Formats: sequence, C-alpha cells, structure tokens
Amino acid sequence: MLRKIMTNRWVLLLIGICLFFSISSYSWYGEFNKYVRLVDQSPKAVPISVEVVKTGKIAQWVMAEGITSAKKLRCLNFEIPGRVSSLGITPSGAEIYEGAIVFGPSKAETYGQLLAQLDDRHYYQKLLEAKADYQRSLKLLELANTHFKQAENTFRFRKKTFLRNDKLVKKRLITESIHEQSLLEFETAQSTLNSANIRIEEAKVSADAAKARFEFSKLEYDKTKLYAPWNGTVARLNIKPGQFVGATPNSSSNDDETFKNCAITIIDPQQFEIKLQIPFYEGVAIKKGNLVLIQSVQHPIDPNQNSVGYVSGVVYSISPVLTSQIHAFQVIVRTSKPTSRLRVRELVSVRIKTIEHSNRLLLPQRALLYQNNRPYLFVVNNTHTTVEKRFVELGIRERNTFEVIQGVTPEELIVTDGRLLLTHGSQIEIVALNK
Repeated sequence: MLRKIMTNRWVLLLIGICLFFSISSYSWYGEFNKYVRLVDQSPKAVPISVEVVKTGKIAQWVMAEGITSAKKLRCLNFEIPGRVSSLGITPSGAEIYEGAIVFGPSKAETYGQLLAQLDDRHYYQKLLEAKADYQRSLKLLELANTHFKQAENTFRFRKKTFLRNDKLVKKRLITESIHEQSLLEFETAQSTLNSANIRIEEAKVSADAAKARFEFSKLEYDKTKLYAPWNGTVARLNIKPGQFVGATPNSSSNDDETFKNCAITIIDPQQFEIKLQIPFYEGVAIKKGNLVLIQSVQHPIDPNQNSVGYVSGVVYSISPVLTSQIHAFQVIVRTSKPTSRLRVRELVSVRIKTIEHSNRLLLPQRALLYQNNRPYLFVVNNTHTTVEKRFVELGIRERNTFEVIQGVTPEELIVTDGRLLLTHGSQIEIVALNK
C-alpha cells in the first residue's frame, strides 16, 4: 500500500512539471510574437499644432511698480499765526471741502479763488496806520518841494540883485552899504536853499521808510488769506473756522507729510508722476523721453491688448547717482496728458520701452525648447510629414514673443503644441494651424 502511494506521488510530480513547462513555453511564445509585432509595426505620426514664422515689430520693456503722486501739488499754509475766521465758498455756495474744485487767477487777476482767511482785524488796523503814515510822509515831501522852489526863486532873485549892485558899486552909482546889504541877502538865500534841499532829502527818506512799512503791512495783511494758485482740487483740508493756527513753512519731504501738515493741499488730479527704483542692469538702457505705459495694479488690463487701455507717459528724469541700499537708478516718469483713470497714491505697474526693432522674425515662446541652455525648436519639412530639430539664436523678448536672429526663415512652419513628443525626424500629423 505504501509503495503504491509513493508511486502516485512521483506520477503527480511529473505531471506538474510537464504542465509548468507547457504554460511557460506558451507565455514566452506569446511575448515573442508581441515583440515581433511591435518591431514590425510602423511608428505612428505624432499629432501637432504649427504656426507660421512671421516678421513684425518687437520691443523690449523694463517692468517696475510704483506709487503715483500728483505732478502739480501745492501746500498752502498761513505764514503768520492767527485764528481761522472763514473758509472759501464754492460756486454752489457751500464751504470748500476735500474734493472741491477750485480756480486759480485768470490772466487779468493777481489772486485766485479765496480758500481760507484768518481774523485780520489786527493786521487791517496796522495796514490803515501804515497807509496814513505813508500819505502823511508824501504830504511832507510835497511841502518840502514847495519850500525848495520858493527858496530857489528867492536865491535867483538875490543873486541877480547882488550881481547888479556889484557892477553899480564899481561905477560908484550906489553906496557900499547897499552893496553889502545885497551880498548879505544873497548869502542868506543860498543858505536857505541848501536847507530846503536837505529837508527834501529827509522827506524822501521818510517817505521811502513809510512806503516800506505800508508795503510790509499789506504783505502781512495778504498773509491772512490763502488763495488757489491754479485750477485744481482740494486734496486735504486740515483747518476749520475757529481753529488757531501757527505760522508754518510751505515745505515737506514727501506727500504723506504734505497731506498731514499743510492747512490746505491743492493738486491737479489729472497729471501724475511716479518715482521708480530700477536695477542697475536694466536702468542703463533707459533714456529720458522713453515711452512709458502705466496701468493700475488694482484694475489690471489684458496684456494682449498691447498699449490699448494703458495710460501713456514718458521718462522725465534719471538720477545719475545710484541708491545706496539697492544699487538702483531712481527714475521719474510722468503722464503725457491729463487722465481721470489714475488716483494719487495708487499702486501702478509701469512698462518702459527701451528698444524697438522693426521687420524682425518673431517666434512664440511655446515653440521653444532648451538643451544645455541652448534654445531649439522643430521645423516642419516641405512635405509636411516629418520635423527637423534646429537650434536658434534669440534676440530681445516682448512678453511671450522672441526675436530670432538666425535659425529659421519667414513662412516656415514651426511646431507649437506636441513638441515634447518629437525628436529629429519624427513623423507628424498637422492637426491645427495657429494664427
């Protein structure tokens, strides 16, 4: 019985071995046939999108961000201390307010619209007194001139009389006493004339001093009022009627201090400038007068619109001294014409055109690949069935477009979509032609 069982085990083992080799052989045969089919199968064409190489205009831009400020800004402060008695009145009859439009002087006027006034009673009284003193000094000068003319006439008469008597006494026609009397009268008239001349000079000095005091009083009186320097808008109003203000100079180092410290700040809300910090390697290409495109960061514009929707401007100045902290140029740009699309102290994006080329070969960025930092692309052959790998030399870049120095020719087809699946000589199928 035991021998029979052992014999059956050997038979079962032999059957299992046969089955294992049969299955393995079948599997190997199937893989071999599959490999043969793959080797014999022709490669499939890669579907791609292409674009025609075109010529056109391309520019290089320097990008930066900055804060807008008013190109025309005036800080108005009282130069003498006093209490605010009233604010100016708008055409509608209301007191001026932040945002109110004000008007500067016309060609025939000295002052613009009245914006604010101090209690001027003290200064007005001083002005009246100075005016009265000046008028009194003019009267004294006029009286001195009258006395001088009288003394001058008397002197001429006495001189004429003395000269006549001098001749007569030599001819013994008059006595010596009469001659001496005429000489004394002549010398007295001359002394009186000299005294009258001195009084005129003194009166002139007095009149000039009185005039200076009068002009100073007028100036002080004028300082009790603030006027609009030109047509603009009230940006900040830091005073109100009844408030006491001290004498404050019209100076500040930045807009924040101006808006905080000035009694009234007037701006032109449609003309702007932006101070930019441009890195040295980009700033060297910027020139005064370069075109500038400005857009609000809060209200971005589609970059494909080119200059449409931007506020245009120019480079106004470039400081020759680099900033000490970031080693950059300070560049000031200004808007070219009035605009209502920006606000003071608004964050904006600025593009400065530094280079522009015309009639150049252009490539889209999506057509390029890189090998060891060398740009290349795939060009479709004349039969439109395969592609050729080409290295290209690039020039300036504008957004997603590159200038091509060499490597392609106009009207050639270049691969844009599907390029990652290609190698030199790959078979392709054009499924889309991008405009």
